[in-house]
Amino acid sequence: MTTRSPTARLAAATPAGRDRSIDVLRALAIAGVVLGHWLVTAFVVTGSGLRVASPLTYLPGLTPVSWLLQTLAVFFFIGGFAAACGLPRAGSYQGWLLARMDRLFRPMLALSPSGRW
Repeated sequence: MTTRSPTARLAAATPAGRDRSIDVLRALAIAGVVLGHWLVTAFVVTGSGLRVASPLTYLPGLTPVSWLLQTLAVFFFIGGFAAACGLPRAGSYQGWLLARMDRLFRPMLALSPSGRW
């Protein structure tokens, strides 16, 4: 019996057509968001209780790191790539657009206060 590493099992379970570089970008962007938020806001325990402070106040040398952790553009790229990958499966642009609109509007309608626009 051979035991495979978790990475090998994950690779074997991944569909052949999936672009793993996009998955890596997504993971890096999520890590950037977490680290970026940590650099901007942290809870600090003081003698008078708990307060919110920016670690950058005490570690100003990390400010350029916060600039590198701006990952919104990466999220837009990944979202556009994922949407474009669905276009050939839809058969036509109109079919793709209707399917995307359905996937976007159905949760919005379900979460709207009145259940309608």
